[in-house]
Amino acid sequence: MLKSLCAEVNTVICEQDNADMLLWAQQHIHCEGITPAIVFSSRTRLAHFIVTF
Repeated sequence: MLKSLCAEVNTVICEQDNADMLLWAQQHIHCEGITPAIVFSSRTRLAHFIVTF
């Protein structure tokens, strides 16, 4: 039981760290010149690659 609780806590902490790093990246990294374009959706915080030809 303790092992599964530790694993769950570690997962939650990892997810929060990832969300914090993505939020920082959204605010500080400008992706206008990158090909393919990278667009951060502010509603979902997901990075989407837009392929243009």
